[in-house]
Amino acid sequence: MVHAGRHKTGSSAIQQSLLSLVDHLNFEYIDVGTPNLSLVINRCFKPRWVQLNNPGTGKHVANIMASAKEQLRRAVEATYKANVILSAEDVSMLDEDEFENFLQFFRLYFKKIELLAYFRAPKPDMESAFFEKLKHNLVSSEDSVVFMHKRRFKMFEKHLGRSNMAYYRYAYSDFPNGDVVGHFWSAIGLGDSPSVKLTVNRRLSLSGMRLLYMYRLQFPQSDARDAALLEKLLEIGGPAFHFHSQLFKKNFSDPINSFRWLEERTQKSFHEEIDTYDGYSILGDSGLMQVDEYARKWLSRKVDAVLLQNATGQEQSRVVALGLRDYAARLAKIG
Repeated sequence: MVHAGRHKTGSSAIQQSLLSLVDHLNFEYIDVGTPNLSLVINRCFKPRWVQLNNPGTGKHVANIMASAKEQLRRAVEATYKANVILSAEDVSMLDEDEFENFLQFFRLYFKKIELLAYFRAPKPDMESAFFEKLKHNLVSSEDSVVFMHKRRFKMFEKHLGRSNMAYYRYAYSDFPNGDVVGHFWSAIGLGDSPSVKLTVNRRLSLSGMRLLYMYRLQFPQSDARDAALLEKLLEIGGPAFHFHSQLFKKNFSDPINSFRWLEERTQKSFHEEIDTYDGYSILGDSGLMQVDEYARKWLSRKVDAVLLQNATGQEQSRVVALGLRDYAARLAKIG
């Protein structure tokens, strides 16, 4: 069973829960030393991803991929129960040649391969994607977002067969007690999910996103110091981050009717009221260039408050970014 996300649909919580399968009679989880297998999958089957993230010669890329496949091979050969689970959101991003190689590898070990995925409505999907990209690089909230779920998952169906694919809408109202972990366990026949507190979809508030955006303006590429800083930015309260309905409509592109197709597959509606949060949302990048009361209160405990107080406009953005960079460096030393 391949759990292919998608991103920001409770995958981290599902992966954490699967670590408890060590005592299950009929199911086990592929153990590569981390709950999320996305990194290993990318290293094994996405040469373009490996090249981008590890600049070097073709031989260097080939060595990285060979080492990752050996790691995955050992983990798969260590399994022995009737049903084996792999969970990696990035499976949902494999191109056809990559997916063919993925299947070629796993069909050496398994007679049947099934794939399950959850899908968000377009607006929260767009907002989550923006957050994920901004964590790693400077991106604009005003970029067009093209949804191509139909093309990719129809390709998966071509190789696996429709009967081996399961599609679910990611909506709390669809899950018992709003619990996606319990829904997943039930959907694949695992039984009762573990009764543990799991963190699902941790996202920055609007204030936190504003600080992250200003930080990225000065430091466009993420580095090792950023992980600890992101954890601290999660502390900032205030309204949740949302795109204004006008920004969503401007950015949204679904040329092949992916969501109509998903409604047929899931037998659920993906209609949403897109203006619900317009009272506290952004209309574009300018809406991310504000230091509001929640951000200011948090910053006053982390950076030089005097410098922040005397700065305005673009200079304020620069001061905020430099202050956050200094704070990130201090966090790295503590870590």
